[in-house]
Amino acid sequence: MNSHLSKFFRFDKSDLLVFFFFVCLAGVGATLLLWGKPQNKAEILPQTNQIASNSQEAPLYGNTATPSAARRSPAARDSLVLSKDYIGPPTSDRSYTSSRKLPEGITLPLNQADSATLTQVPGIGATFAQRIVRYRERLGGFYTLLQLQEVYGMTTEKFQQIYPYFTLGTAPQRIALGTLPYDSLPQHPYLNRGQRNAIARILYRDGKLQGWQQLANLPEFTRDDSIRLGHYFTF
Repeated sequence: MNSHLSKFFRFDKSDLLVFFFFVCLAGVGATLLLWGKPQNKAEILPQTNQIASNSQEAPLYGNTATPSAARRSPAARDSLVLSKDYIGPPTSDRSYTSSRKLPEGITLPLNQADSATLTQVPGIGATFAQRIVRYRERLGGFYTLLQLQEVYGMTTEKFQQIYPYFTLGTAPQRIALGTLPYDSLPQHPYLNRGQRNAIARILYRDGKLQGWQQLANLPEFTRDDSIRLGHYFTF
């Protein structure tokens, strides 16, 4: 049995050379891994802390407060030297809603007031004023103050609050609908797609509309439609 084992574990010279080559290669690899290991975090942190402390000790503008810093920091604004001619830089959180509200009894023309003027009405901020103006432009103007109830976000309480501060002003200018080209009908909140298509078919076929009675005979229109649209369209 020993003779068999000795034959099995017998190495010639070439086998020994290969064995020692792989042993040396493994040793070199282990050495490279140990040398390439990153440093301990505790050794790195003091260096970064030192850099941060140095940057804090040397401000870019010294002890002088810049206008941009004054905008960001209320304390910096309080430390500014002011006079009757110099009141400091503007703050960055300015509100564009008018702080001057109308007293009771003063009214504005609803169809002429711009969004900045509308913010003078108690209960109307900048966002809601823009909604009123955008809806007025889509309509072509309000024909009654009650249409304010159609503005997006309007509640009964808000409407009752702002209603006394308005007069109508100039009435909407009506469009001659009966002679328009069939493919040039205007977009309007009171005209849905089916109604516009019905009008376009008549204009394409006849070249003009005879009047509201002709539309009243169509299933797309009701008497209420003629009341609403009559303030914006004519024949």
